[in-house]
Amino acid sequence: MDSPTFPSIHSCDFCRTHGIEDEKSQDVVEAFPSPSPSLWTRVVERYEKLVRNTELNRAQAKVQYSVLEDYKDGFPGRRRTVFDCTIGRMKQASKAGCPLCTKLLHAFHDQRDDALLLVSRSSPSTVEFGLALPIAQTTSQRLQRHQDVEMVRGASQFFLLVSDPNKYACAGPRPRPINSNPSSDYSFSLARDWLENCLKTHKQCLKPSGSFMPTRVIEILHVRGNRVLRLRETRSEKPVPYAALTYCWGGEQDVCTTNKTLHRHLTRINLADLPATVRDAILVTEKLGLRWIWIDSFCILQDDDYDKAVEIGQMPLIYNQATITIAASRASHVNEGFLHSRYNGDSPETIFQLPRTYANGKVDSVTFRSPIETVTEPLDFRAWALQERYLSPRILEYGSYQTQWSCRFSHEDPMGNEHLFTDGFFERLNESEPKEASKHTYFYNITPPEGPSKAWFPKLDIREQWYELVKTYTHRKLSVAGDRLPAISGLAAYFSKALNDEYKAGLWKSKLPYELLWTLDDPDHLEKEPSRYQGPSWSWAAVNQRIRFFQKLFYADDCFEVVDCQTKTQSKGLKAMINNSEFGAVESGSLTLKGRLQMACWKLPGPENIDWSFRVQYRQHGALYRSQNDVLKDQLRGATMYLDAFFKDLTAEKFPISIYLMIVGRTYVRGTITPSSYEWIFGLVLKRGSATEYTRLGIFEYYLGSSRREDLDWLNSGEVQTITIV
Repeated sequence: MDSPTFPSIHSCDFCRTHGIEDEKSQDVVEAFPSPSPSLWTRVVERYEKLVRNTELNRAQAKVQYSVLEDYKDGFPGRRRTVFDCTIGRMKQASKAGCPLCTKLLHAFHDQRDDALLLVSRSSPSTVEFGLALPIAQTTSQRLQRHQDVEMVRGASQFFLLVSDPNKYACAGPRPRPINSNPSSDYSFSLARDWLENCLKTHKQCLKPSGSFMPTRVIEILHVRGNRVLRLRETRSEKPVPYAALTYCWGGEQDVCTTNKTLHRHLTRINLADLPATVRDAILVTEKLGLRWIWIDSFCILQDDDYDKAVEIGQMPLIYNQATITIAASRASHVNEGFLHSRYNGDSPETIFQLPRTYANGKVDSVTFRSPIETVTEPLDFRAWALQERYLSPRILEYGSYQTQWSCRFSHEDPMGNEHLFTDGFFERLNESEPKEASKHTYFYNITPPEGPSKAWFPKLDIREQWYELVKTYTHRKLSVAGDRLPAISGLAAYFSKALNDEYKAGLWKSKLPYELLWTLDDPDHLEKEPSRYQGPSWSWAAVNQRIRFFQKLFYADDCFEVVDCQTKTQSKGLKAMINNSEFGAVESGSLTLKGRLQMACWKLPGPENIDWSFRVQYRQHGALYRSQNDVLKDQLRGATMYLDAFFKDLTAEKFPISIYLMIVGRTYVRGTITPSSYEWIFGLVLKRGSATEYTRLGIFEYYLGSSRREDLDWLNSGEVQTITIV
């Protein structure tokens, strides 16, 4: 079984004559003289000596190097090589077909100054190429005036040093070749080893209890040398090890189990009729030594609401008790499959090689490649897949560039050997990058049977873990908007146990004053309110955009009180025996609150509150006005309103609109420069439907630092009332 190998290495005449030196040269770098000059004078002296030596040896086309401590950039100890090569020379080599020069020139934004020198800087795992000022411009005055003179700002290209694929155990986290064939014997052997080692040696990883089996599974049989599939109902069966599949449907399923096809599938499932992803999952299951697999489109009756509700209620157990979850991350549609070659034609890896010379005269080479952009896998956008990943104790993930094993051990390994749990390609995610949908879908933390733990987010308490999860979850997409609550119901059931709290349509009863102040996560536009009911207006389930919870230290207003909160889950004749039904979709919900309520006016938004498509923006500055007896008064300075959706009845002729502001809480932030306090007031923006029934439009914040005393007095003078929000 051959391990993956890199594609052919590029090394042209240009590359063979420009090498990297690996040790200090005494004629270039010398000890600091005494008394010690200033920092930048030292850098200037060392740099200018380097330049003089480069000039002297230019005729012999030798490469001189310098080991300069990188004071200005904060990368001490990286070795730097200044090549006897200008931008002009690189342009010639690029025209002659050198892909390294072509790539560098592109990274250097096609610099027009042909006199700039090529510079490299290396570390144990990377090599960076940049540009240095031409010799004539390198003076003490220039260096002191331009702190980034050694490497021209904005002109750099990083490469990753690659490791020998035959030395995986000692290669560390260096990049390794992409395994182009995820269905090779090598690939399946590696996956079997991961599974066997986890089940036998990983004490911290959850093992199947042996007491649960899904209602239905696909059974893999071999009859006269042929693979035969059938759906198996397990009511009278003893629990056996099984796999589960998490994947993207990509639309309606041409082949699935319904009441009409159930009997046929119990007899036999035609392998040739199956979509590619399902066929691939069955092959992986078989190669792992398992005979059973759970796939939702075949193991749930797709035309039976009762059966769907029962099986969705069992989702936490189905994935939590699976021996392995197969994640078809790279496939955006069930017909695509995930075991085909990872690239067709040219490899995404371009491998370069330059000579490397040591101080003892030994010469070898350094091999490197461009970082491959981390892709956002299609499965990372699927909302249902979030809880399927979290609830699974072991995941075998088939991605665009690698097959990766995930279990608790693999991500808590104190030796930092995460690279050993991939089939080749490995790159550590950049922790400094914003955790957008593509990044913060990869939590790789597995919940224990008793619920979430500190291992998920060690710096956060359990409730904050929930807030992070909901924010992540709402970044993802649902093909059926009504699944907003069901698709996270399994995780909600686990958190309910850990928090010992009552779940109310996505919020927790004990923290309602705080959680009612959820808002959209800085959207670039407002989407229309859902055409069908998804949840009460006070729940984030009622909207279809990304949301976040309140971030500031919060104190409930002394007059604010949650009197009652009721939700009715969708029953459709379902019995109370269905697991976790209280965490699924809701038919209705009502929230009774007591607090300061003040009538205000929302004036027709001006240009500053309208986006490019002439829709009302999410953030409304200066749009709220005090009102008295439905008469528009002064602007409520310091007030900003944040809308939940683009509501269909927001037409120009209806402005100004009468709205109601209910104060929920206040925050106090003490400044670090002066002892003065700054106060914000936060609350709900409501629209009245009847005498005591309201719906939520959004939230508001009121900043006292830019307000008038009469505005604050007016806001605080609201009559304390008891109302119901639906």
